[in-house]
Amino acid sequence: AVNPLSPELQLPLTPFELTAPVLGLLLVFRTDTAYERFSLGSQLAWEITASMRSLMRRLAAFTSPELFSDGERAAAEDLIQ
Repeated sequence: AVNPLSPELQLPLTPFELTAPVLGLLLVFRTDTAYERFSLGSQLAWEITASMRSLMRRLAAFTSPELFSDGERAAAEDLIQ
């Protein structure tokens, strides 16, 4: 629904044609940076998880009933929880 009484506006295309490649590259670099941050964060989260699991296994192994008293095992269990 174009109003025949209002003047038609025309914008020159040259500024858009010149800035489009720059904006495209900017978006690509921002996307790559965001993906790298996500990947690094994910990798660090998995490392923390693996370290905690390893720590839990060590605590469970070092607190076997044959080697330690019930009091020492209870203290190690408190550390886990």
